[in-house]
Amino acid sequence: LFTFCAALAIGVFLYSVDWSNAEGESLGQTNSQVEKLKEIRSKIIETEKSLDETKKKKATLQNEIAYQDQQIKLTLLKIEETEKEIESLARQIVYLEGELAKLSQAFAKRAQETYKLQRLNDTFLLLITSDNVGQFYSRYYSLQKIQANDRKVLLELQSTQTTYEGEKEEAEVLQAKLK
Repeated sequence: LFTFCAALAIGVFLYSVDWSNAEGESLGQTNSQVEKLKEIRSKIIETEKSLDETKKKKATLQNEIAYQDQQIKLTLLKIEETEKEIESLARQIVYLEGELAKLSQAFAKRAQETYKLQRLNDTFLLLITSDNVGQFYSRYYSLQKIQANDRKVLLELQSTQTTYEGEKEEAEVLQAKLK
């Protein structure tokens, strides 16, 4: 707008100078002034075009900067999310390691007890060493429960170990994503 007003003022000034000088000057000098006026007007038009192009470039660059800022924010949020997932997995891994250790100890104790009882596993031996039929049934029933519980503990141990390995692999994958 300023450029346009300046061009208009220059044009009016030169036009008035052109008419005032036209009376006293020769026709050749007037043509020279008209040429200068045309040259100035041409430069004004070029400058206005350049200004418009610069404004467009400025807007485009500002949009690109805003876009890149949003991309950076998105990336930082994804990194933060991944770090939180890693922290959560680390806590789960620590918990699973504790559970695995407890189950391993329980299974080791149970294996020892089962080994001791296996010597008595022979039904005939249980019957002979029992004082009565009720004691025989109680020992036999207890031995069956212990063996069933051992199978259950072994399955839990295997399941916990599988879960632990899966969580550990997932944590490693997330760690690799961050690098």
